Amino acid sequence: MQEEALTEAEADITAFTEVMKAYRLPAETDMQKSTKQDALDRATREAAQPPFRLMTLAAEALAFADQLERIGNPNLLSDVLVGRHLLIAGIKSSRVNVEVNLNNLSPDDPFVTQMKTNMKALIASALGE
Repeated sequence: MQEEALTEAEADITAFTEVMKAYRLPAETDMQKSTKQDALDRATREAAQPPFRLMTLAAEALAFADQLERIGNPNLLSDVLVGRHLLIAGIKSSRVNVEVNLNNLSPDDPFVTQMKTNMKALIASALGE
């Protein structure tokens, strides 16, 4: 799971780089504006995916923390609870990252609708919100 999280963190950096490249495209003519907007939309969709996958990994790890809280060594309970809080923070901060990306896309974009649905389900399942 740790390796997957590191892979997603690297994917997030790569995706952000692509967004920044798209922002630097020229936009003087209508054709350039259209090309730039298409590139921005594509890159933004890609940029929303690594933090969502990180949310998923953190939610999976949270389930393990919940198990450890019940069956683990009582002397390590504070460590488990701190880890649990960090996982919750990871889920919530990743959600913010995804939402920022989605806010840069058209609300009518099917990708936006699907991601919001997926996030809502994940948050409800992991955090009960």
